[in-house]
Amino acid sequence: MLKFRLAFVLLVVSIITALVMFTNHVSVGLFMGTIILLWIVIIFLGSMSMGWQFFLTAKTKHPKSKKAFFAITFDDGPNPEFTPQILDILEKHNAKATFFLIGKEADKYSGLVKRIIRCGHEIGNHSYSHSPYIGGFSAKKWLAEIEKTNSVLKQYAYNMVYFRPPFGITTPHLAKAIQHTNLKVIGWNKRSFDTFFKSESRILKRITKDLKQGDIILLHDKQPNCLPVLERLLQIAKQKQLQPVTISQLINEN
Repeated sequence: MLKFRLAFVLLVVSIITALVMFTNHVSVGLFMGTIILLWIVIIFLGSMSMGWQFFLTAKTKHPKSKKAFFAITFDDGPNPEFTPQILDILEKHNAKATFFLIGKEADKYSGLVKRIIRCGHEIGNHSYSHSPYIGGFSAKKWLAEIEKTNSVLKQYAYNMVYFRPPFGITTPHLAKAIQHTNLKVIGWNKRSFDTFFKSESRILKRITKDLKQGDIILLHDKQPNCLPVLERLLQIAKQKQLQPVTISQLINEN
């Protein structure tokens, strides 16, 4: 949020500068157009890049990790076809992960939610609807999305700690909504783009290049390519003597 305020101050200073230029008969149109364009670009990149910490604070990695831990996270589940297979692969490798669940999907597939928890994995809030228009939601609507999913997951007597916004979008409205919860926002520093790329080797390269302790990897448990990628990722992690753990374990190093 601090960066957003600094950007706003910069905009105000630029407008004042433009007014001074205008009073001195200096062409102001091009100057103002450039400033407005830069402002729009900064706001857009700030909302789409969680690592910028532009509107709110989000944990995107844990570089101070003293143990050989890293975190694998899955968004958009639970999925009845792929989530069970992912759980099988994780169990085979004695690996733990964090699943950021969509509320409406968790509502439909309660058995999968129970299995995720029973297997010792962690669950997080990923909104209720995962609406493609969620970036334009008001603070009230953001909060409703978060609280509705919390309500769904409360039936499992699970203490919800983490939230990840759909698409990694952050806005001033989300920042305001988060202040009314006890949730911590979690991002990532290694994005697979497995919902865009079909090539397993390309996806794997993105998440294993310079893989190290403290990294947070983003995958989706609704993609068929996630299964072979996860299998190979866990093999590479073992070779590097890295242990996949939950977000809580990574941050708290328990």
